Amino acid sequence: MPRVHRRTFFLTLAQIIIIVRAVLILLTGIAAVGLGVYALVAGRAKLTTVPGYDRYFTQLGDAVVNAAIAFFIIAGAILVVIGVIDLLLGIFVGRPSNVARWFIIVLDVLTAVGLLSRLSAHLTDNGALILVVLLGLKAIIFYALVIDPATRRNFAGTIQPGVSQPLIS
Repeated sequence: MPRVHRRTFFLTLAQIIIIVRAVLILLTGIAAVGLGVYALVAGRAKLTTVPGYDRYFTQLGDAVVNAAIAFFIIAGAILVVIGVIDLLLGIFVGRPSNVARWFIIVLDVLTAVGLLSRLSAHLTDNGALILVVLLGLKAIIFYALVIDPATRRNFAGTIQPGVSQPLIS
């Protein structure tokens, strides 16, 4: 008898959250790389039009501007890679793939620990709210992929249409 996988509500919700978050990370990374490349290509002529640039340049010098440009390009490239990995994992988890499921679980637990450590920092109200919302989304994903009984049965492949399930396997 072939295994039948049914899409559960929490699996669908987790997949939507993962894909939307991945797209946002991907867009942020592309914007950061674009900003860095634009500042690199346009040169100092465009940067001098920014208010306060002359005072900033006299205090810190040329090396800080070059370091900021490199930071935007490198950080943006890292965000693009993270976004692509998250997007692929979000797509593969709906197949259902146990490998993608456990990668997502491990990565979400690690990032949740990092977010929890940031909550102890002195943040503004908006910063704390953003961290709490991100932690809530990670909790939904964790529940959907680890705790929800229907999703666990789906990943185990024990759901078969029209056949009553035996109590002992």
